Amino acid sequence: MTSIESTGDLERATGSPTEPSGGAVVRSLVWVVLVASLAANTVASLVGAATPVHLGLGVVTGTCAILLIVPHLRRRP
Repeated sequence: MTSIESTGDLERATGSPTEPSGGAVVRSLVWVVLVASLAANTVASLVGAATPVHLGLGVVTGTCAILLIVPHLRRRP
């Protein structure tokens, strides 16, 4: 008899793709950094920070967005 894990039926049985144990932790940390960088960029706009500050925060925000979107698209059927 074949186990459910070896046949890949676990994904279909649970309705969600299997992921490494640290995947959820990393994804949560990326979300925290994304929200923090958005908040920091908002504050920087309110206090009139220099353009390099906005660009740096924008790079961080964009990187976080990419790190969240790419794995999501790979998991889609």
